[in-house]
Amino acid sequence: MVRLRFRRRELFAGGLGLLNVWKLASSLNVGDSCIPNPNVQAHEKGPCQNYALVCDPVSNICKPKGCRVNESLLEWPLEWQIPVACNMEFEFCPDDQLKCLPKIKTGDVCSPGRDDSCLERESICLNQRCISKNVQPNQPCRLDNTTIYGVNRDDCSRGSFCPEANLICLASFTNGEKCIEDRQCLSNNCHERNRICTDGEVYNYIPIWAYVLAGLGVLALIFVVILILYFRKRRRMSEFNRALQERNFSQAEAKLGALEETNGFVTIIPEPSSQNNV
Repeated sequence: MVRLRFRRRELFAGGLGLLNVWKLASSLNVGDSCIPNPNVQAHEKGPCQNYALVCDPVSNICKPKGCRVNESLLEWPLEWQIPVACNMEFEFCPDDQLKCLPKIKTGDVCSPGRDDSCLERESICLNQRCISKNVQPNQPCRLDNTTIYGVNRDDCSRGSFCPEANLICLASFTNGEKCIEDRQCLSNNCHERNRICTDGEVYNYIPIWAYVLAGLGVLALIFVVILILYFRKRRRMSEFNRALQERNFSQAEAKLGALEETNGFVTIIPEPSSQNNV
């Protein structure tokens, strides 16, 4: 049995060793050739099959990451130095993650989905250009329906949106009005079933009557528990008093019997009737 367990441990250790060798063999090293993939996310290994390496789109060579897009380092290899974090106020880490770059000015080209690469606070990357999101209602606007976002985006200011029909900024809908997308609502929440603008807190809203019923239920439960405890205590006290009376009667009967034996005669003491107990 011991030999069998030892054999299983050897097989398990051998399997882990082969798995590590396969991982090392499947990953590339610095300087190896690679094919860039612009659709790789920051949390994925990428063409180099290594979290610490990126494929340079210019030279098609695996290089160490010079910066990081996100702060997730759960699967970062211990033998590699952690890349620096860019100054979020003036710099950003591009998709290739080779080095920090200055933030992009309004009107210049940017990567889709990288609003953090735009210099101005109210700017977004719209149609691959940093655009200020400050167009007022009743003014022409631009719409971006790139699939990478999953939702339509526009350059209308807060409290307004750009409809696809006429591309003129309109005031956002208030709660209760019909909507199609979240961006059309002032609350930024379009109910999926009813297709009306609602507050996000509506889903977690509990009516007042529910609190009242819950409070009454708790009070009723406490009252029932108190009644149960009261009747149990009353029953125990009744049993205790009955047992105490029987004990006292037995002691008195024994003392009287002993006294009569001492005097030379015996007197029969009748048992107490139920009427006397009452």
